[in-house]
Amino acid sequence: MNQRRAPDSVRTPDSDVAHAAAVPRHIAFMPDGNRRWARRRQLSVGEGHLRGFTHVADVAAWSAQAGIESITFFLISDENIRHRTTGEIAGLATACHALLSLLAAGPYRVRHLGDPALLPPDVAAAIRKVTAGTAGREGPRVNLAVGYGGRADILQAARALINRARLHSDVRAELTEDEFGALLATGGSPDPDLVVRTSGEVRTSGFLAWQAAYSEWHFSPRLWPDFSQDDLHQALADYGRRHRRLGS
Repeated sequence: MNQRRAPDSVRTPDSDVAHAAAVPRHIAFMPDGNRRWARRRQLSVGEGHLRGFTHVADVAAWSAQAGIESITFFLISDENIRHRTTGEIAGLATACHALLSLLAAGPYRVRHLGDPALLPPDVAAAIRKVTAGTAGREGPRVNLAVGYGGRADILQAARALINRARLHSDVRAELTEDEFGALLATGGSPDPDLVVRTSGEVRTSGFLAWQAAYSEWHFSPRLWPDFSQDDLHQALADYGRRHRRLGS
C-alpha cells in the first residue's frame, strides 16, 4: 500500500477561513483505471485491482485529514459483476478482502452500498463483519459501493415505498425528497458535495443517480492507482473555487 504521509491539513492559495468553508462534507470517488494501470506495467488485471483497492485506504486517510466527514468509493457496479469474467471477479474479491482489512484497522465507520446477493458469499460475509465491527466508531464514514447501481438504488427505494403503502393504509400520498432519500442506500448521510472520477473518463455511469443530482464534479486524467495527495488537493481547490447553485 502507498505509504505517503498525509499532511495535517489541505492548503489552497485561499485563506484558511475560505479553505475551511470550501471543504466538502461528503466526497465521492469513482476510482477508474485499475486495468489500464496494470496493462501499462505488464501486470495482471488482478494485480491492478489489488493496487487500486488498497489505494482506497490511502485516499480515505487523506480525505479524513482534510476534514471530510463522509467518503464514498464506487468500487464495483452491479453491471461489472454481471459482465466481468469469473477470473476477474475472483481478483476483485481478493482486492475487496485486502481493502476491508485495511479499513477495519483504521478509525472509519464502514458502510456497504449495493446488493449483497450479487457478491461472492465470502465477500458479502466479510463486508457484513466489517460494517458491524466498525458501526460504533466516531471516525469518518466510508461508504463502499460494491455491487451498486444508481438505477437499482432508486428502484429498491421505490419498492420499499410500495411495500410500506401496502402494509400501512395511513401512508400519505405526498412524499418529500428527504423522505424518499432516506430510503436510498445512503439514507442518513448527506448527499455528496463533490464527485471525483479518475482516468480521464467523463461520464457519471449511474453513480449515486439521485444523490449526486446537484453535486459538483471533478474529472481527473490520472489513473486511480496513481491518484496522489496533490491530485486530491487539486480537486478540493477546484471545488473551493466554484459557486454552488444547487439548482437555483
